[in-house]
Amino acid sequence: MLELVARARRSADPHAFLHPGGLQYLLRRIGHGAFAVRQWFDGDALAGVVVDDSGYVIGQAATGGIEEHLWLLEQAEAQLRRTGHGTIEVSVWDDDAELRWSLRSRGYEPSGTFGHELMNEAADVRDDPKLTDGFTMRWL
Repeated sequence: MLELVARARRSADPHAFLHPGGLQYLLRRIGHGAFAVRQWFDGDALAGVVVDDSGYVIGQAATGGIEEHLWLLEQAEAQLRRTGHGTIEVSVWDDDAELRWSLRSRGYEPSGTFGHELMNEAADVRDDPKLTDGFTMRWL
């Protein structure tokens, strides 16, 4: 799963929301409450994964196609209906117009919740950081 998520994140997949570090963070919840991970395979290859944290769903297909992402969402919706869960929340990038439109056409509405990705543009970094004596700063 980590390889699939990392590959999607590195690619041009506009629907790749899940970060490998975020997946590892979420996986700590396995066995607690209504947390579930479902996988789909195409032969021996992992074709898609859905992480369901009590109705908060993140799906990642092995390909960047909208059809595959929506199919994963449909699978998550069906599972949530079977367990009697009344709502579902998904994460979408603000600039992923295709997925946002597809979700709205299926009756989804913005929830108003959001999260910030922990990143800093390199252009914002000063050339001469002031650090405490004994510390240095190096570029990765």
